[in-house]
Amino acid sequence: LRPFFELKNSQFKLDRMAFLAYNDLGVIHTIESQFFDKEKAQNYFIESGFSEYVHGQNNYALFYQFFLDKKENAIYLYNKAASKNFALALYNLGYLNEIDGNVEESIKFYTKASKHEDDPILLYDENIFDNRLEISKTFIICMTNLNLVLYYLSKSNIILAKSFFVQTFNQLCKKYDELKCVFEIKDQTEYKFQFDFIIDKKQSI
Repeated sequence: LRPFFELKNSQFKLDRMAFLAYNDLGVIHTIESQFFDKEKAQNYFIESGFSEYVHGQNNYALFYQFFLDKKENAIYLYNKAASKNFALALYNLGYLNEIDGNVEESIKFYTKASKHEDDPILLYDENIFDNRLEISKTFIICMTNLNLVLYYLSKSNIILAKSFFVQTFNQLCKKYDELKCVFEIKDQTEYKFQFDFIIDKKQSI
């Protein structure tokens, strides 16, 4: 068992796992209907969001964006997490730029998110692994890669479009035993992707 905190030289110090717990509690009070409480969620997100835990920073940014309607605060925290190459924060910055019409800037963030998908999460030099986060990240970056495919197809850059298309399946095949896909081009402006997955039973979700 790990102690939740330690008292050393008259200084109180939380264990790094405390910030993961704060983040999880913030999520519970945000998305679980029976526990929904915005005030409690924000109090927990404050603890994780202003630590060095990039997942906590990203989740607090999402809370700012979608529950408090404070876009600038969200961007500040996304940038903090993105400065450590956290893929989901990079994706979120790309998305915000895309909906604001800054397409070229969004592509830069999407490309960087794709590049750093497999980067480990470090909190005070300790590697943090969250299986649910990894699953979410896989599908979000899958969508990101497909967005990049469509962007480069629209620019007639077949080489880069193919590169991101292949990367999409390379990442998915790391986590799934079998993968079936239908890729259909109906015309020059309409594309269809359809996936069926068989999850590796050795992994727990």
